[in-house]
Amino acid sequence: MSPAKIVRIANVVLILAIALIPQIPQGALILAIAGLALGYYVASENRGQLLLLAVFLAAGGDGALGSIPAVGDYLTAILSSAGAALAAASVTALVLITYERITED
Repeated sequence: MSPAKIVRIANVVLILAIALIPQIPQGALILAIAGLALGYYVASENRGQLLLLAVFLAAGGDGALGSIPAVGDYLTAILSSAGAALAAASVTALVLITYERITED
């Protein structure tokens, strides 16, 4: 199994765990660190999509499913956690984009 796949799976598990068990200490910090690692493994052709998804979730897209009875709150928590991880991944992607543009011939 490739390191990229391991990082992706670990991020999904962390997103779900932190969303569904809010008592996890330093959950936001864990998501930020995992998201930073995730951003490193995003393919260069997918970085624009990552940035768009992070902006969508940060702009309120994470609350779009909140009105669904019984599961809306859980879905909102999951999307909020995913938004935090993807925001951190976007930071790494932006750094990589900048580095690649500076060092290209």
